[in-house]
Amino acid sequence: MKATGDWRLTNQERYLKSVALHWCSSAPKSSENDHDYCEFCFAKFMSNESVDALREGFTADDRDR
Repeated sequence: MKATGDWRLTNQERYLKSVALHWCSSAPKSSENDHDYCEFCFAKFMSNESVDALREGFTADDRDR
């Protein structure tokens, strides 16, 4: 059953359907960008010690979703 009115749902099911997710540590995608954000709740992910950021979470195999 699809939840209605949840502001976090923005058609992610189109590109996440059948994608395997894995728990892993955060890693910067490039030297210019040291953080990333959750696709659903917009929590900040960083690999360094930051009070307001998470260091682990779920990601796809290509680490781009």
